Amino acid sequence: MKNSIKEEFVSKVCYDLSRCWQSVETPHYSNVVYRLMTYNLLAPDMVVKHKSHYGGIEEQHLNWGHRLNKLTQEVQVLNPDILCLQEMQCSHLPQIMRRFKATTMRSYNYIFQQKLESESDGIAIIYDMKKLELIGHRALGAKSRSPTSLIVCSAHLLQGTPLGTDGRPDIVQRLRSELLQYSHDYENNSCIPIILGGDFNFSSGTKPFRTLTTPAVYSACSKQLVPVYSTATKQVSAYDSKQGWIDADHIFYSKGCPRYNIRVCSYYLLPRICLEQLPNHFLGSDHYSLAVNFTFSVGAQCPTNYNPADFYVQVLAVVPGREAESRERIAKICDNFAVSKVAREMEQLLATKKLEQPLEQPENGYTYKATWFMQFRAVLWRSWLSVLKEPLLVKVRLIQTTMVAILIGLIFLGQQLTQVGVMNINGAIFLFLTNMTFQNVFATINVFTSELPVFMREARSRLYRCDTYFLGKTIAELPLFLTVPLVFTAIAYPMIGLRPGVMHFFNCLALVTLVANVSTSFGYLISCASSSTSMALSVGPPVIIPFLLFGGFFLNSGSVPVYLKWLSYLSWFRYANEGLLINQWADVEAGEISCTSSNTTCPSSGKVILETLNFSAEDLPLDYVGLGILIVSFRVLAYLALRLRARRKE
Repeated sequence: MKNSIKEEFVSKVCYDLSRCWQSVETPHYSNVVYRLMTYNLLAPDMVVKHKSHYGGIEEQHLNWGHRLNKLTQEVQVLNPDILCLQEMQCSHLPQIMRRFKATTMRSYNYIFQQKLESESDGIAIIYDMKKLELIGHRALGAKSRSPTSLIVCSAHLLQGTPLGTDGRPDIVQRLRSELLQYSHDYENNSCIPIILGGDFNFSSGTKPFRTLTTPAVYSACSKQLVPVYSTATKQVSAYDSKQGWIDADHIFYSKGCPRYNIRVCSYYLLPRICLEQLPNHFLGSDHYSLAVNFTFSVGAQCPTNYNPADFYVQVLAVVPGREAESRERIAKICDNFAVSKVAREMEQLLATKKLEQPLEQPENGYTYKATWFMQFRAVLWRSWLSVLKEPLLVKVRLIQTTMVAILIGLIFLGQQLTQVGVMNINGAIFLFLTNMTFQNVFATINVFTSELPVFMREARSRLYRCDTYFLGKTIAELPLFLTVPLVFTAIAYPMIGLRPGVMHFFNCLALVTLVANVSTSFGYLISCASSSTSMALSVGPPVIIPFLLFGGFFLNSGSVPVYLKWLSYLSWFRYANEGLLINQWADVEAGEISCTSSNTTCPSSGKVILETLNFSAEDLPLDYVGLGILIVSFRVLAYLALRLRARRKE
């Protein structure tokens, strides 16, 4: 007795360990996952009718009360949304429904079809009314209108030849033909997805199996029933006293529907062990249960690089001349969303979350449905995605920077500290500034003008505030404008032979980076103040020229007219040129500069060079501060220009 109990316990543990979920595909976050289970219950009348098949099984394991408990436990473990049941005895149907509802806590309803008039059992489909709505149902051979969402079919084929062999090909052919024809949507030249489960009494690889899975073509729509469980390995699902273990149960789903599709997420693995017999002390049927998790979508997939907002409008719009079809499609999409995970989470958030402050924030008498941070995060994420969607543009920018840096490095390669070298180094330093300026100004001069219509439309719709849009756009592009000066300086600085030393290099890098971001800010200002891209491109270059002249290279800083002195303080060329020259020459002592030409003026030290240009080494901190102030000032002015433009359009 003890050995028998021990063996039963070991069998139960091995069975439980071997029945787990095999992942096929991770469902999308927003998709609803449905679980379908198919199970042959072994009707009590069938046990009596075929008593000889269960001769070696203990009577207590064949008792209906015992088996009902085990069947209920199996359903409770899987907790399916849809059950396809075979050998459902008519007289036990109310009892089974009560047990299943009580154990799973689901709102189950069912449809039932008696197998034959002379038989007391049949097939049933049980479904959760909270997740699924029954549109209609029919038996094989009946005529009815095709459904509009999903076809679930439960089948139990009678034995024509010994169990597990070819079965009855004529019935299989008829089932396949009617099912595929029934699923065809002739109005839209599409098809409705099918999921088919049951006890088919034929094995994989047999003629009926191949017949059922053969592709079919209706109009331009090609459809095929595909098995969920792999046919590459031998997997058994039913026990017969004469033939032993066979694979008689299957789940199929349709492929090839252009508008609607089923995607299998996972399936319930069959046991890796073959028990001595079924039913037994822990399983209430002579079949194993099969189950699958799947998602069902209406096929409205947003194409790559397509504006989601435009796609939503296109899909949810009522098309003139096709109003009824459009409204049916819209209702279907809305119904699918209503039971989706995203919709449930939104309902829970609105029902339970208590905010410290209301979501609506007034600005200029208007309100917004999202907080400032939520708006900023959404705009920043969208702007960052727009940068990532154009990797070629980023690569071109980096390649362009690299090529210009190499070209300047080759032109001024290996400069020495001579009177000629001093002039060449000063020219190379000023080229640093002009390259960073024009490259970054023209990279940002169309940022806001190109999106101005979209911004105006969304701003008028109160989707986000002007400041969140401006910050999101500018911060999303910041990594690129920090990378470009780093690449440029890292290549050109050592090739030219500028002042050696880590601190000198990083001082140069910091100043060049500041110049790049001042130029970027100035480009934003022009873009926000211009009504179109062509206007911005026309205004940009002439405005930059005065700032270029006050940089100290073309015009000595001490020679600036008094009436234009104020304008020189707005020139980032002046601050950056002075800072870079101080970094290069401030610690060059007398005698380090070689005077090789007698007919030219030769500065004796770096201090003399700075004094000649009216620069002072003590002004280096002021140069950093000046560049920082210009970055902030230009961006504030750009924001004010954008906001003024938005208010004018109200």
